[in-house]
Amino acid sequence: MNNKTCVEKSLVGENCASDTQCVSTSVCDTTCKCPENTYNMKNKTCVEKSLVGENCASDTQCVNTSVCDTTCKCPENTYNMNNKTCVEKSLIGASCDFDHQCINTSVCDTNICSCPAETYNLDNSTCVKQLDHGAICSGHHDECRVDGTSCQDDRQNGMRCICSNNHFWDSEQTACRDVNDLKVDINNISSSESSISISWNQPLRKLTSSLTYKVTGIGTIDETSVHGANISGLTNGTQYSYHIKTVLVSEYYNISTDEVNTEQIYTKQSHGGQCDNETIKCVPSSPLMCLDKKCRCPFQQRYSVNGDCYGVSDIQVQNIIAITNTTSATLKWSESPIESVEYNIALQPQEGNTTSGPNAEGATLNNLTQGRRYHATITSKVLADSIYEELSTDATHIFWMKPEKSQGGGQGVRIAKDNYNFTFIASPGDVAKYEVNISNIINNSETSSTTITGLPLKPAKTYSYTIIAYNGIGDRSDDFSNNFTVNAERPGKVEELHVTGKTDSSLNVQWKTPIEPNGNLIGYRITLSRKDREEYCLELEIPCTNCLGKWPVSNQDKLTSLSCAIVPSTSPSAILYFFLFPCGVWDRIDLPYCTCHKRQLKQGVAHELPLSGRWVTSLSLHLALSFIPTFVSCAIVPSTDLPTFRFRREKFR
Repeated sequence: MNNKTCVEKSLVGENCASDTQCVSTSVCDTTCKCPENTYNMKNKTCVEKSLVGENCASDTQCVNTSVCDTTCKCPENTYNMNNKTCVEKSLIGASCDFDHQCINTSVCDTNICSCPAETYNLDNSTCVKQLDHGAICSGHHDECRVDGTSCQDDRQNGMRCICSNNHFWDSEQTACRDVNDLKVDINNISSSESSISISWNQPLRKLTSSLTYKVTGIGTIDETSVHGANISGLTNGTQYSYHIKTVLVSEYYNISTDEVNTEQIYTKQSHGGQCDNETIKCVPSSPLMCLDKKCRCPFQQRYSVNGDCYGVSDIQVQNIIAITNTTSATLKWSESPIESVEYNIALQPQEGNTTSGPNAEGATLNNLTQGRRYHATITSKVLADSIYEELSTDATHIFWMKPEKSQGGGQGVRIAKDNYNFTFIASPGDVAKYEVNISNIINNSETSSTTITGLPLKPAKTYSYTIIAYNGIGDRSDDFSNNFTVNAERPGKVEELHVTGKTDSSLNVQWKTPIEPNGNLIGYRITLSRKDREEYCLELEIPCTNCLGKWPVSNQDKLTSLSCAIVPSTSPSAILYFFLFPCGVWDRIDLPYCTCHKRQLKQGVAHELPLSGRWVTSLSLHLALSFIPTFVSCAIVPSTDLPTFRFRREKFR
């Protein structure tokens, strides 16, 4: 010190007067201090600070504002400049050269710190991810990600990212679209006398459930369809126009398009109305035509009825059918296209029948005659519009009533071999013919009496029959079925009775079988009686099995023999009469007499004959007397049963 004394240098932090008084590289600033970018090492020396990225033990060892984290690092929101200093990052909107110079996640875009895509500047220092459509938002600028969306109060759910006014969200395109993209595209307009129909192409099919359509104008408007609207209650031949808006209803807003205006629309003109065939046209469905600026039916023979054109052929009943039973009929026809038609029916023949109806579909006729042919005339008439002329036309139809069935009472009378006259009670009303079926033999007759040939029936037997009545066109009645009994007939008399082989104790008797047509033979009856008494002393019935129902077809002889045996009597004065009758089945009333053969027998006694329980074709009578032939007349004793064997034994005196 003053070149006289050596003084120890001041440590870092100690007082000093000049740099030379400070230890090492420290400098004097009233106290010894380490220079910039150095740090105090145990107050004895100044050590140069570590650069950014170099090792360190504490923050004091790091250069500038860097901090120690085993190595020197720049603190948050600063960046390393040349490894010697940490520079504070630029806020969003400040100038920059590189992305690392910008705060947080912002990037250097055209030398300005900006938030990257799909983020927004929250507070000039933070970039936050932008919100999708419909997300809850706070109202910050650029908070909503999608172009056209902004944070708005949707009046229903609070603040949301939604499309701006007059725009709607298209979820398929994930974009906001102008609401006028939802305008209807009118593709057709039609009209009638009192209505107009407007149809359009649906704007966005995917939004069908959210779209409604508002149509304004005159008339009763039906807006329920997504494809169009119908307006009714209009005046014919009048001009109208309509305005159509599309309304979108979503969970965030209700918006509507601008109006789409229709052209001038004219309703159609009815019969007699003014027309020009350009703007005011006639109703086409009638079909009317604009003739001399008036809507008229196109042909003279056609007239307007209720606004449509018809001719007499249109009101005439068509496709007439008749559904008949025995006393009533229902006429049906196709309904006329005209509602105000009146119908009348005239029926021939007119015989007290009555009519129910008629109407547009038909009529019912009562009190008709069974099986009769009727001629119906159906008159249709209607009053035409404007002309006040009655249109009238006739249609005719012929029909037959169903015949009534026969009332039965069938009876069959045999008139020849296998030929019968069959009668029955006629059907009420008219009948063209009857069909009679007996034992599958069918005969047709125009009356209730007919002769049926080739019918092998047996007398006094019961048979079933069926009678069907037919009208003039072959319609049949219900069947009438019943039974009848064939009449019984008397057989013919026996001819050529011969007595042969006479002895004292026996005789043979032969005769000729009766020949058709008076046959009906089933056997013979033989009786013996005394001259002085009325009762029979012997009475037999003998069946003729080979002639039952089988008569000769010619006059060829058919002889049947009978041998009789009578034991002589002790009384010589007895006179016996021998009678032979053909046996058949016949009526039991007022029988006429027939001629039979009588033989007188003298003496003799009748004995029991061995006939018990057997069919007999011959019989022997043993006689002891001679015969005295005599021919007399006698009454036939009728028999309706099959032959049985009967005899009476009596002693002759």
